Amino acid sequence: MPTQVGNRGFRMLYRWQILLEDIRFRRTVSIASPLLLSGVVLWIGLPMFFHPGPLLQTDQPVWTAVAHQLKTEVIPDQKWFWGIVFDQENAGQVLGTSYSLNLILLWGLANLFGAVAAVKAATLLSALVLSLGAYAAARELLPPLLAAVAAFFIFAGASEHLLEGTWYNHLAIGLALGCWALLSRYLVEPSAGKWAGAVLTFTLAAYAHPIGAIGAGLAWLGQLPASGRRLQHWRRNAAIRYYLMIPFLALLLTSPQALAVLAGNGGTPYTFETTAYPKWRQFELLLNHNLLPREMQRSILFLAVPGLLLLLRFHRRQRRTLLLLLVVSAFLVSRGLARIPLDLSVAGALTHFADRFRFWLQIVYVLLAGLTLNALWDWLYYGRLPRLLTVILSAALLLLTWKAGKFTRHELALLRNAEGWTTLSEVRKSHELQTLWNWLDTRLDPNRGRVHFEDTYLDYDWQGEDAPFPNWRRRSHLHALAGLFTEIKQIGGWCHFTTGFAQHYNRGVSGLLAGKYFAPDSVSRKKIEILLRYGALNRRHTLQPATDSLLAADLQRLNIALVVVHSRGWKAYLEKSSAFVKQAEIGEFAVFSLKRRPPGWAVRLSDGKRQKLIRQASHRFVLEADGRRGEPVLVSLAYNRRWQARWQGKKVPLHASHELLLLYLPQDGRQIIELEFGIRRNGALVGLAVGLSLFAVLLFLQRRNERA
Repeated sequence: MPTQVGNRGFRMLYRWQILLEDIRFRRTVSIASPLLLSGVVLWIGLPMFFHPGPLLQTDQPVWTAVAHQLKTEVIPDQKWFWGIVFDQENAGQVLGTSYSLNLILLWGLANLFGAVAAVKAATLLSALVLSLGAYAAARELLPPLLAAVAAFFIFAGASEHLLEGTWYNHLAIGLALGCWALLSRYLVEPSAGKWAGAVLTFTLAAYAHPIGAIGAGLAWLGQLPASGRRLQHWRRNAAIRYYLMIPFLALLLTSPQALAVLAGNGGTPYTFETTAYPKWRQFELLLNHNLLPREMQRSILFLAVPGLLLLLRFHRRQRRTLLLLLVVSAFLVSRGLARIPLDLSVAGALTHFADRFRFWLQIVYVLLAGLTLNALWDWLYYGRLPRLLTVILSAALLLLTWKAGKFTRHELALLRNAEGWTTLSEVRKSHELQTLWNWLDTRLDPNRGRVHFEDTYLDYDWQGEDAPFPNWRRRSHLHALAGLFTEIKQIGGWCHFTTGFAQHYNRGVSGLLAGKYFAPDSVSRKKIEILLRYGALNRRHTLQPATDSLLAADLQRLNIALVVVHSRGWKAYLEKSSAFVKQAEIGEFAVFSLKRRPPGWAVRLSDGKRQKLIRQASHRFVLEADGRRGEPVLVSLAYNRRWQARWQGKKVPLHASHELLLLYLPQDGRQIIELEFGIRRNGALVGLAVGLSLFAVLLFLQRRNERA
């Protein structure tokens, strides 16, 4: 009887061996694996399209408002190719000064499907690009099925951040991973198609986010030694010559984005400072303990250690790329958590946003763990091992497979039903928010003044439940959606810090008005530490308790007609204040106005007299002023050096005062001064034209050589 069972097991193993070595079966698995992976991602994300209303998690309301503005409010010559600079009709939140792929993508999708569907489509597209890019890169090291599993683990680790609105980071990472795979395959088997694909994915990764450009650049550097001996004869080797041109072509093609970033956004200079984390916290982030459940993450790290040894010993072709990604990402993550003052220039931003590089670390960890699993399978399948060791390896593989299956099942259910997919129509407080925005839209003429919102981030639960602070549902900038449903001009409710104005007046967290005032006895030291940890405050930015005179003066300068608050501290303070009048209370929100009406969009500072400011377009205004020569006039528009003032064809200097526009009258009496906002193209067309021409010529030459 034992002999019969043994023979039956041997025959079954033999059949499996024949099946696994069959070329058609392998081809079927290699085709089915990415299709299965894509199907899983679509199965997780598609249900959000069946629920009406915008996504609510963290930055998603902001991106919905951005998509709406790109479609309806931004003037045509600032869209698409010429650059994007807008601020909800000069409310002060300058959201972009670039040719970033995420803005271009939102603009295109919003024109096709509308603003709400555009953000959902961009989120799902980024998830697909990340998953398929991770699969393509994993295929350079792993067999198809194991590569698909690794890609799913990479997607699962990034899922929370995808839902929070940082999908553009993962779009860039996915494109960089695709570039890595194409670079590797081009060196193995050169072709014009692979070369063109590598150039385009490198370019798109750079347009999406700097993290994509850095990843693609490290992949290009890492693949250079893979060409080995051919690199020594690059003058005689056409494939190597074309390979060396890839990053330079990508640089030319991304010149509009690069020049826009180098030129700055035109606002006043501002600084940022990260918080010093304890060393144990730095160590936790280096190991990515919060991206996946801790037990699964520990298993990945445990398997990654022998995977690193296997990489150094056997996988020479991909060794440099993985090591470069590992070392550079680990350095930036640990450096970004140190207490160092930062200026958000191009170089400084890499350090401040270094936490984004932990996703590259996670990709390396997962791929190294995959190498270990693949080696265990190879030893079990091909190696002639002692029976005891075979049993141990089989048990280990079964245990790991069971844990991976259990995690996958749990993660699929969690992702499918994640609160991050929640839309405005599904939440308990949807009626309260809609009622507030409708009330503001009907009661306030947008030409009269602005609305100042206390941000809902960290302190407003859209389901109305008493949950620990901060919880998932409190991390949202809900008032950004006011720009989608109303015509009001607003300050507050956004989360961007791309100008000095936004840093001073739009902190992106609850509890603050005018960016620096908190209601006395309402903001605890613990909450301030949380704000510092989230990067919403820096230690140079002075917080101070509100007084009627200081708060009212700032709000009058900003031409704030109504103030909307929800926290208990602010509601109690403004009700007792002699400078404010309560206008309405809608659910948790209270609406107040200044007793002394703001002077308007432009005011003569010598006597506080209102000056007439006429809006001709979102980028063009006419100031009708009256006064003596040299008198200062403050215009309540966010300062940006791209604003130009002209009187009778002559340029009038503009200055920054309280992050607003300040000018001095050029003559006595009544005068008309034209204000216009313009975009400088900075030679972007030249670099792009040269890059496209060179790309077309090189592609033509490669195709001709292939035919020959």
